[in-house]
Amino acid sequence: MAKNTKTPIMVLQELTQKNHWAPPEYNIVHSTSGTHINRFDFEVHVHHIVAYGTGTSKQIGKQEAAFNALRDLKELGFYNEAENPTQQFSGGIVSPAPESPLVKFNNSYIAALSDLCFENKIANPVYKEISGTGPAHSREFTYECQISSIKTEAISTTKKAAKQLAAQKMLERIKNIVPELVKEFELSPMQSEDVALKKYKEFSIFNVVENKSVPIKDFTETLPNLARERNFTYTDFEQDLQEKTEESLKAILDKLELEYKIIEFQSEPYIAYLTLSTDTPFTLMGVGENKSIATEEIIIQTFKLLDCYLKSI
Repeated sequence: MAKNTKTPIMVLQELTQKNHWAPPEYNIVHSTSGTHINRFDFEVHVHHIVAYGTGTSKQIGKQEAAFNALRDLKELGFYNEAENPTQQFSGGIVSPAPESPLVKFNNSYIAALSDLCFENKIANPVYKEISGTGPAHSREFTYECQISSIKTEAISTTKKAAKQLAAQKMLERIKNIVPELVKEFELSPMQSEDVALKKYKEFSIFNVVENKSVPIKDFTETLPNLARERNFTYTDFEQDLQEKTEESLKAILDKLELEYKIIEFQSEPYIAYLTLSTDTPFTLMGVGENKSIATEEIIIQTFKLLDCYLKSI
């Protein structure tokens, strides 16, 4: 180990000072002493991440926590090891720290932004890769994050880091204007009902099987009732239910004299809906990187419901 490099704790402290962040906060989360092997597990909170370290002494555990924090910050593009190198570090304990209900990783700006949107009922952010430039050994990727009309961009050497940084910029940009965004996405009760009705009418683009409406408490009986009226039993559907393909789905619905449609809702990320030609609403959603993945997810969900419903015949 080179003597002219600094300890992880020193480098992490200097990094926070350089970037005007709050200083690292170290906490001991587990300790075992008085045996032939002492063990001290530390966590360090710094710039929205939590990292962990384990050692045979408090100092070693703390140093390893700082070392792992620097590793995570490097991956996110916040730490350049060449500018301020640190010692390679090992706490000397091979086995991982014991699980603790309090130990949770929190180094995802994407997750934090998604939680913020969910808590405030704002539409989820949309991410888009803008570009990837440079030679193979030195690529730079640009990612965009968009919420409503607000956009942020970030550049990093990996797609993952660029996406995380774009999410971080969005967090910093919207945290003070969340009330305005909430107002933008709010709908009055009457507006909400009108939008929902309009969307369902858009989905029902085929001839609906009439007179099959049921009270909400009897919703799950809609398909079994159609099967009983046509003198089918669960055995008549069992083989198709096991195959779980779009062809076998069509075969099941043909027996019930029903149609289905898979309708694209948006393209990025790809979201599609499957709806049946019953006047009792039956709509399932699938999300994926492309149409194929989203459709596969919808088919799987549909078969789970069909199997559950038709077992009650």
